[in-house]
Amino acid sequence: MGYIDHERSMSDLLETPGRQLKQRPELNPDISAIKLTLLYRQLANIVSSLSTLSASRIGSLRQSGKSAWEVAYRPLSMSMNQVVRLGTLPRSELPTTTYDKAPLYFEALAELHLSHLKHQRNNAIDSADDCRHERVAGVIDWEFTYTAPAEFTYAPPWWLLLETPEYWSKGLDDWCTKYEKWLPMFLQAIVECEEKACQNQNGRLQESQRLSSQMRRSWESGGFGIKCAAKNNFAFDATYWNKIDQRFFGFNKSDDNICDIWKKRRDLLEPEETEIMEKYVNLKLQKNETRVLSWDPDEYTIGYMAKMKT
Repeated sequence: MGYIDHERSMSDLLETPGRQLKQRPELNPDISAIKLTLLYRQLANIVSSLSTLSASRIGSLRQSGKSAWEVAYRPLSMSMNQVVRLGTLPRSELPTTTYDKAPLYFEALAELHLSHLKHQRNNAIDSADDCRHERVAGVIDWEFTYTAPAEFTYAPPWWLLLETPEYWSKGLDDWCTKYEKWLPMFLQAIVECEEKACQNQNGRLQESQRLSSQMRRSWESGGFGIKCAAKNNFAFDATYWNKIDQRFFGFNKSDDNICDIWKKRRDLLEPEETEIMEKYVNLKLQKNETRVLSWDPDEYTIGYMAKMKT
């Protein structure tokens, strides 16, 4: 893909003025609604168009013709890259194949969470109990583009606030409060885009392909939280206890302590699963004592090290 001439990024346009270099970006709370609506309409058109694409498998793409693509490689998401780069996960632990069914991919993501827990080092835990509960010019960057389950498309985009929930400086609840302020504006932009597309004589969008209702349902039902927890290794613990557990068990953190609640959830596991959990706890406590540096060198580093030995 060639370079796209542009003046600035979307983040530069929308973020809070005066942000320091080391601070995470946040949507300017005083941004003009007119400006944001104009941008959301353009983004809605892009998101809606991308949602109509389909593939027979889940994975990364390979160009098979001048304007044709096929799913040929294992999926590689930004989150997978981050868990290797920041979470000391060996690259050999990443998914190694494509998937023809969404449930199989979700199982692979669950296994990836366990692998992350196993390999994460040093200050990841404090105790055994802590270990047990854990105007748009173009769209870039396509480096981590891959075909994914439709459920990911149905969830409204996190980037409405520019920052993901797990890195929001004021916590997950504040992120959700801020997000609910701007989500209706984006959904309205999606609706307007869908109306125009459905009226197009070329049949660009079918009624069954409307995305706005799916996104609204995902947010209201809690599906958004499940998607975030499945995709983002560093967000799982906070998302589960603050959103997912409440959805399925009615847990209210104002009434109970998480340190007691996780024990009740543990009783729902099979004996074999409980045994595996305790093995993980012991493993993490042992690693917490040794604090050995763990890293997975890339091919260049391995080659350089071999060259230095000769």
